[in-house]
Amino acid sequence: MLPYRSAHFITILLLCSLAPTTTASASLSIVLRYDDFTSTSNIEVERALFEAGKRVGANVLVGIIPFSGQAYPAEGLTAEKIAPTLSAEKQVLLHEYLSQGRVDLAVHGYNHRSNAQGAGNSEFAGISEVMQTRLAHLGKMSLDRILDTDIVSFVPPYNQYDSATLSALEKNGYQFLSAGLDGPAPDSTNLRFLPGGPYPYKMTTIIHAALEQGHTDGLVVVTMHPYDFLETGRTLPKFRVANSQVSLARFERELVQLSQLPNIKFSSVSELLDEGVDLSGARQRANVAWNDSFITRYRLLPASFGLYPITAIYYAEQEASRLLNIQILVALSLYGAIFILLVLTTKTVLSKYGNQRVRICLGIAAVSGLAAIGAKSLMDGFYLTAAVGTVSCLGILVATLTFRPYSARELCTHQ
Repeated sequence: MLPYRSAHFITILLLCSLAPTTTASASLSIVLRYDDFTSTSNIEVERALFEAGKRVGANVLVGIIPFSGQAYPAEGLTAEKIAPTLSAEKQVLLHEYLSQGRVDLAVHGYNHRSNAQGAGNSEFAGISEVMQTRLAHLGKMSLDRILDTDIVSFVPPYNQYDSATLSALEKNGYQFLSAGLDGPAPDSTNLRFLPGGPYPYKMTTIIHAALEQGHTDGLVVVTMHPYDFLETGRTLPKFRVANSQVSLARFERELVQLSQLPNIKFSSVSELLDEGVDLSGARQRANVAWNDSFITRYRLLPASFGLYPITAIYYAEQEASRLLNIQILVALSLYGAIFILLVLTTKTVLSKYGNQRVRICLGIAAVSGLAAIGAKSLMDGFYLTAAVGTVSCLGILVATLTFRPYSARELCTHQ
């Protein structure tokens, strides 16, 4: 029989693993990102949005679609020969807030059309590197020329990019990419990565959850589009119909409320780059590892443990790795404790009340339980309840298979 001190050790290990996982000295940084800036996007909403950011000391990363509504250029055309579709009025607006240091600019694709061949949408990912290089070049050079600036940030339409995109961006002098978490982020690139985060209607909920759990060593990129705001009169696209729009008044009010909270600060892309904040590919990969771990994906720990990543928080590399390691350790401790407890309990029952019939019945019950859990998991997925049931059945089965009844002499000794 396994010694009881093994169960005690597992229990102690579990309790130690549940020690606070917070990083009290860290501040959660909020970055505002606004996509789909064009000549036809609502200028009054955009001015109000920039002013709301200004009020709390926040800069807005503005993703400009350089050639909205235009076809791709013919071969041989240069940036000097094609004019971006950005109106003079919109150029004046950007100059106004650039001069105040309240916006950072990003190239948001070429014309934002989808070139995806299958499901989903993407303008850049999936097309040739030669074509991506050309589109990234024309978008940057044209906007640089009319805005008299040097744009170093790129926001791919639909947040989709591939390895060819990274190469195309580096060839054209880009330094920074804000997209999704699921793209490549190799050490071989010099680009900095900062994935987009929550939409405006979820901003406060996400940030309060991070504060409550002490997950403050990270960044939150609030990702906005014109249709996120009621005042534009636009409706949400089909892929966002389950979400909600917000009013500008509500959004500004929430920004002000967040600015007054401890461990919260507003930042900008230019500040992050100037301050040398870690935006490496390693950081993105660490976040992907925690967000996509087996334990996270199948929710194998109770939510009350606080060991799941909060959606849309971009954790510091070391913090993401640390919390992933704790998650694994706690899961091993929890399921190890359950397994040992069921083995010891079953053997205790067998040694006190068991005979061969009881032993066989328990073994059959454990195998039947495993089969039932497997069948249900095929239909509903393998989650916390199924995992606990599986480990429990395995513990019972192992106990019945390894149980050795006392001999007559041992029975006399124990009596």
